[in-house]
Amino acid sequence: MRVNTSKKAVGAPYKKTRELHLKRLVFWRITKDKYEEKRKEYRAKQKEITKKISKLNYADEEYYLTSEYLLKLASNASKLFESSEVHEKRLLLKMTLRNLELEGKKVRFDWIKPFDKIANLASRQAWLLGEDSNLRPAA
Repeated sequence: MRVNTSKKAVGAPYKKTRELHLKRLVFWRITKDKYEEKRKEYRAKQKEITKKISKLNYADEEYYLTSEYLLKLASNASKLFESSEVHEKRLLLKMTLRNLELEGKKVRFDWIKPFDKIANLASRQAWLLGEDSNLRPAA
């Protein structure tokens, strides 16, 4: 989800306030210094908001890139594990599993987050809990 960072969108809440101060300058004779002070104050707030929105957009993009990376890793886990050397296999197991126990010939373990969610979803037929997310109108 992208946040609108256009000057129009970010400045909209302050536009009416700026207009009010301009009217005060013209009609009610507030001083030019007071007007400039308020204008600079609102510009600073506008820049601060734009900066925050930019950080949110960056974090949003990073979230999707990280999610994509984890899904690719999970979908290729079997191939990756089989083609790896012993020390790499240990690293993969350490990164994804905890509480490894051997009971006879059976291995017991717990998944480390977020791999627990991926493993649970991979065992399902449908990933979505509700209706199809791509509903289309009847033809």
